Amino acid sequence: MDESFCAIAHNGTEFYFDGSYFVSNPDCPIIGITWFGGVVYCNWKSEFDGFNSCYDLSDWSCNFASNGYRLPTEAEWEYAARGGENYTDDYRDSGCHEISVLPNYA
Repeated sequence: MDESFCAIAHNGTEFYFDGSYFVSNPDCPIIGITWFGGVVYCNWKSEFDGFNSCYDLSDWSCNFASNGYRLPTEAEWEYAARGGENYTDDYRDSGCHEISVLPNYA
Protein backbone atom coordinates (compact mmCIF):
# COMPACT_ATOMS: atom_id res chain seq x y z
CA MET A 1 0.00 0.00 0.00
CA ASP A 2 1.15 3.52 -0.65
CA GLU A 3 0.11 6.86 0.81
CA SER A 4 -2.85 7.13 -1.60
CA PHE A 5 -4.62 4.63 0.67
CA CYS A 6 -3.95 6.61 3.85
CA ALA A 7 -6.65 9.09 4.85
CA ILE A 8 -4.63 10.64 7.68
CA ALA A 9 -1.80 13.07 6.89
CA HIS A 10 0.71 14.97 9.00
CA ASN A 11 2.06 18.41 8.14
CA GLY A 12 5.03 18.29 10.54
CA THR A 13 3.03 19.77 13.39
CA GLU A 14 -0.37 18.11 13.46
CA PHE A 15 -2.43 15.31 11.96
CA TYR A 16 -5.37 16.07 9.70
CA PHE A 17 -7.91 14.17 7.66
CA ASP A 18 -6.86 14.16 4.01
CA GLY A 19 -9.19 11.53 2.56
CA SER A 20 -8.20 8.71 0.24
CA TYR A 21 -9.53 6.54 -2.55
CA PHE A 22 -11.47 4.38 -0.06
CA VAL A 23 -12.15 6.88 2.73
CA SER A 24 -14.30 9.88 1.89
CA ASN A 25 -14.90 11.29 5.40
CA PRO A 26 -13.48 11.00 8.95
CA ASP A 27 -16.36 8.73 10.05
CA CYS A 28 -15.29 5.89 7.74
CA PRO A 29 -13.67 2.81 9.32
CA ILE A 30 -9.95 2.18 9.00
CA ILE A 31 -8.91 -0.60 6.60
CA GLY A 32 -5.61 -2.32 5.80
CA ILE A 33 -3.62 -0.91 8.70
CA THR A 34 -0.37 -1.86 10.45
CA TRP A 35 0.40 -1.42 14.17
CA PHE A 36 2.34 1.73 13.28
CA GLY A 37 -0.61 3.05 11.30
CA GLY A 38 -2.86 2.28 14.26
CA VAL A 39 -0.59 4.29 16.54
CA VAL A 40 -0.60 7.25 14.14
CA TYR A 41 -4.40 7.00 13.88
CA CYS A 42 -4.71 6.99 17.70
CA ASN A 43 -2.67 10.20 17.89
CA TRP A 44 -4.69 11.82 15.10
CA LYS A 45 -8.02 10.81 16.67
CA SER A 46 -6.83 12.06 20.07
CA GLU A 47 -5.90 15.46 18.62
CA PHE A 48 -9.11 15.55 16.53
CA ASP A 49 -11.22 15.01 19.68
CA GLY A 50 -9.19 17.46 21.82
CA PHE A 51 -7.21 14.92 23.86
CA ASN A 52 -3.48 14.53 24.41
CA SER A 53 -1.65 12.06 22.17
CA CYS A 54 -0.50 8.84 23.82
CA TYR A 55 2.35 7.96 21.49
CA ASP A 56 5.75 9.56 20.93
CA LEU A 57 6.38 8.92 17.25
CA SER A 58 10.14 9.44 17.60
CA ASP A 59 10.51 6.18 19.53
CA TRP A 60 6.95 4.69 19.36
CA SER A 61 6.62 4.68 23.15
CA CYS A 62 3.23 5.06 24.82
CA ASN A 63 2.36 7.38 27.69
CA PHE A 64 -0.28 5.30 29.48
CA ALA A 65 -1.13 8.29 31.72
CA SER A 66 -2.32 10.32 28.70
CA ASN A 67 -6.04 10.90 28.22
CA GLY A 68 -5.86 10.15 24.47
CA TYR A 69 -6.66 7.04 22.48
CA ARG A 70 -4.28 4.10 22.35
CA LEU A 71 -4.17 0.53 21.15
CA PRO A 72 -4.83 -2.20 23.73
CA THR A 73 -1.83 -3.93 25.26
CA GLU A 74 -1.37 -7.63 24.60
CA ALA A 75 -2.78 -8.39 28.06
CA GLU A 76 -5.83 -6.14 27.51
CA TRP A 77 -6.47 -7.71 24.11
CA GLU A 78 -6.22 -11.22 25.54
CA TYR A 79 -8.56 -10.30 28.43
CA ALA A 80 -11.19 -9.03 26.00
CA ALA A 81 -10.72 -11.92 23.56
CA ARG A 82 -11.16 -14.47 26.33
CA GLY A 83 -14.42 -12.92 27.46
CA GLY A 84 -13.28 -11.09 30.57
CA GLU A 85 -12.23 -12.28 33.98
CA ASN A 86 -12.17 -16.08 34.24
CA TYR A 87 -14.47 -16.26 31.22
CA THR A 88 -17.39 -15.31 33.50
CA ASP A 89 -18.11 -11.80 32.21
CA ASP A 90 -20.04 -13.39 29.32
CA TYR A 91 -18.61 -10.99 26.73
CA ARG A 92 -19.80 -11.66 23.19
CA ASP A 93 -18.27 -10.85 19.86
CA SER A 94 -19.54 -10.44 16.34
CA GLY A 95 -18.63 -14.10 15.71
CA CYS A 96 -21.19 -15.24 18.28
CA HIS A 97 -23.44 -17.94 16.86
CA GLU A 98 -26.15 -17.91 19.51
CA ILE A 99 -29.28 -16.88 17.61
CA SER A 100 -30.90 -15.34 20.69
CA VAL A 101 -28.10 -12.81 21.22
CA LEU A 102 -26.68 -12.43 17.71
CA PRO A 103 -28.75 -9.32 16.78
CA ASN A 104 -27.18 -7.45 19.71
CA TYR A 105 -23.64 -7.99 18.44
CA ALA A 106 -23.70 -8.39 14.68
